[in-house]
Amino acid sequence: MNTNTKFFNFAAPFFNSIDNGSLFKKPFLWLYTLIAIINLLIPVFVFSRMKDYDMFDYYLVESILTLIILTFSSWISFQLWWNRRSNLISSSSEGDDFIATPIFAHFIQTLGESIGINIAVGGFGTALVFQIITGTTGEIGYLVGVPGYIFLFGPIFGFLTLVAFRFIAEQFRALSSIANNTKK
Repeated sequence: MNTNTKFFNFAAPFFNSIDNGSLFKKPFLWLYTLIAIINLLIPVFVFSRMKDYDMFDYYLVESILTLIILTFSSWISFQLWWNRRSNLISSSSEGDDFIATPIFAHFIQTLGESIGINIAVGGFGTALVFQIITGTTGEIGYLVGVPGYIFLFGPIFGFLTLVAFRFIAEQFRALSSIANNTKK
């Protein structure tokens, strides 16, 4: 019986995309692009929230400085996601048995870096502006539902977040690397 016919091999390209990882990489590339774009929209969302709470009426200078800081933080995070898209493609090699793990580890690492950047730069910068100008960080806490003084520890929390996510991602990568290299 000839098994090289369309009847037996119709779905072979789909199976190959699972085996070589392209089925996983392409959606993650789209996800990275989407998250990058969302980061550019964060200042628009914050501006809208600040308007809803009349922040510009009571804290004009602080609100403008906050938007500048958050725009800068979001722009850095946008660049991170955009840059990491190209690194994602090389997260696994052809012939590897374990393909999804390095891709997911790459996502976890990038997510942690993004969160860490936003906490360290955006959170701290905003808290610092409010602390210097108004003498309190309470308004920030009111907007996001946590005590505002927490944001003054932004660089520490941001760094620890970045390290923790990186550590988790490296554990996943180490396991898949060991597993992929054992067969060779």
